[in-house]
Amino acid sequence: MHKNRNDAVGNYCIYAIYIDFKTFKIGKADLDRTNKAGTPVRIMQQTNIFKRIVSIQHVDFKIILRLYAVTSADVKRKEQEEIEKYYNETGEIPEGNRNSFDTKNNR
Repeated sequence: MHKNRNDAVGNYCIYAIYIDFKTFKIGKADLDRTNKAGTPVRIMQQTNIFKRIVSIQHVDFKIILRLYAVTSADVKRKEQEEIEKYYNETGEIPEGNRNSFDTKNNR
């Protein structure tokens, strides 16, 4: 079964990418797809893109939450909850989530 289906079960994480020490994006990644160092491939793809394109001094990430044997739908909900939590704490939507997060429909 393809992991993008809402009923796909797998191991995932919720992560944050920081650019110049500020939260830039909150996302989800497949914990079963990692590089040799054990970092989820999706996180490395994202951080490498930001490093190349934006020429930022400091790009880093942190895994916020690990979720095991859950559905893709569960992970998507958790991701939205983390973005909403950040929004409620700061009054801002991370720049990398602005196209996908609607404050009116996620409150």
